[in-house]
Amino acid sequence: MFFFVKGRVEEFAGLPSDDIQKLVQKEIEALQALKAAGKLVAAYEASEGQERMGIANVESRDELEQALADLPMAPYLKWEEILPVLEL
Repeated sequence: MFFFVKGRVEEFAGLPSDDIQKLVQKEIEALQALKAAGKLVAAYEASEGQERMGIANVESRDELEQALADLPMAPYLKWEEILPVLEL
């Protein structure tokens, strides 16, 4: 089952820039692992760097929501859209 997800990075309130860089690197590694497992088809970041979009291939919405909650940046992400989509 494919899902389109779109979210926005909220403020990193009080986090030092070194910690933010480490968090971003962990996020990239987590996304790469999901992609290698076939759970993430594609992930994108808008050019201004605040919006995130992606296409997931998971068994259910519950599986997707768990994967999103497990991302290192989950506390700083607000998911605005989670839509099941059909491949044409």
